[in-house]
Amino acid sequence: VKPEGTAGNPYLDAFEAWQYDLGIEWYPSDDITLTANLFLKDVEGFIINDLSERTLTDQNGLPVKIVTNQPVNEDGTSQISGIELAYAHAFTGLPAPFDGLGVSFNYTYLDTDIETPFLDDYIDRNGATPDGTGCFDPNSQAPGRICSTFTQGPNNFSKQAFNGVLYYNKGPINIRFATRYKDEHSRQEI
Repeated sequence: VKPEGTAGNPYLDAFEAWQYDLGIEWYPSDDITLTANLFLKDVEGFIINDLSERTLTDQNGLPVKIVTNQPVNEDGTSQISGIELAYAHAFTGLPAPFDGLGVSFNYTYLDTDIETPFLDDYIDRNGATPDGTGCFDPNSQAPGRICSTFTQGPNNFSKQAFNGVLYYNKGPINIRFATRYKDEHSRQEI
């Protein structure tokens, strides 16, 4: 059994950011909107997951090493940058009752230099890593080390996202069909 645990952190600080945005909007008609936005966020103290080795005492008073996953404030400043493109069209020129139809779409691309370590399930039983870098030896009686040499982006961070809505909005009737797509993203419990 792999000795690991999860801990909270009441000493977290709120992260702060300087945000820079540049946007342009174009309205080719009263019913159509096209927008593009570039943004850059310098984030200080971003909250990431951190792995640390702790020594606890078991019921017999013996020390037990455990790998703990805990949220912490990242040291220094990190950046998140990206672009968002959007299109919206209300089809008010259609004959009734279809003049309540409309669509809206947006696409977002994100990039960041934030990296978060995560606990892998790989057990290095035979010293498979050349120098044991990134491996914890949580228990001297355990058959191997728990390795966590990998990093990932922030929790729930996707490079690309897309949203689309088809709607009907006229009088007392308001109907919406929406879809959303996100690239692969990390999902780790804190």
